[in-house]
Amino acid sequence: MNEQLLLPGLGVREPASIDNMFIAIVPDEEMAKRIKGLGHEVGKLLGVRGKFRPMELLHITLAHVGTYRGGLRPGHEKIARRICEEVASRFHPVEVGLDRVGCFTGREDGLPFVLQSTDADPDLYVLNESLVTGLLKLGVRSSGNQGFTPHVTMAYVKEPVDQVPIQPIRWTAGEIVLIHSLVGKSEHRVLGRWPLIGRGLHDFH
Repeated sequence: MNEQLLLPGLGVREPASIDNMFIAIVPDEEMAKRIKGLGHEVGKLLGVRGKFRPMELLHITLAHVGTYRGGLRPGHEKIARRICEEVASRFHPVEVGLDRVGCFTGREDGLPFVLQSTDADPDLYVLNESLVTGLLKLGVRSSGNQGFTPHVTMAYVKEPVDQVPIQPIRWTAGEIVLIHSLVGKSEHRVLGRWPLIGRGLHDFH
């Protein structure tokens, strides 16, 4: 074995980090505690086995900006900030209502155990479309924006569970948040917050 490969900086490379950037609605601390408690309670009743997410990571993704290796792309962050500011200036606070627990499929590293809605407020869809359309117009395209289902991922579980209704959880979202997620490290860094200060809903068509 070439012993030089064991020396710092000589042939041994650290694996590139994976970073996500997205725009989200983040529940306040009281609501996040309620959602986390619900996840554990319902998960226990359903026999869920898996890893529950820390309270500070709970959110509803509105628009995915991108996935990157070795750090965020500054140009994309600049565009995302611009779109957040533009959209937030046109939207009033939106109502969030989540009334069902179940699993999404399609992941090999664990099935998302989610809190979702069977009849989400149409304003959430308009907000999503406005953000995604704004990003597209400035050249930011993400495959993560193919379809929008408002939800909060509470855990990643080993086996699927049936969807079950719950007493609805509701709150008013008064801001949108741009988040840098360090994949695999259970860490979110807030890049910016924009209050929804508009008087009505306007899309970007």
